Amino acid sequence: PAKFSPWVRSERFGFRLAPGLSMPMRSPEYDVVVETNSLGMRDDEPGPPAGKRVLLLGDSFTMGYGVERGRIFADLLEKDLGVDVVNAGTGGYEIVQQPRVLA
Repeated sequence: PAKFSPWVRSERFGFRLAPGLSMPMRSPEYDVVVETNSLGMRDDEPGPPAGKRVLLLGDSFTMGYGVERGRIFADLLEKDLGVDVVNAGTGGYEIVQQPRVLA
């Protein structure tokens, strides 16, 4: 939607999700609130690893575009696997950004 613009410029990635964001994402199909942590990830604040940790890289599907927290892929995976899942997905990212996010 034209009114939903959670991205900020980034020298490293071109753009990224704004850190500390809390804004509505609305369309005829969904009405959700998108919140990001201090790193600009649509996830809880990451702490020190306490066991196995999975990093998800990806685009809007990984980010959970139009999906409420708790129902996005990363949250379901974390619950099903019982491990810490860090959701670094960002709407609009392509394969060129993934190695940069990983680094």
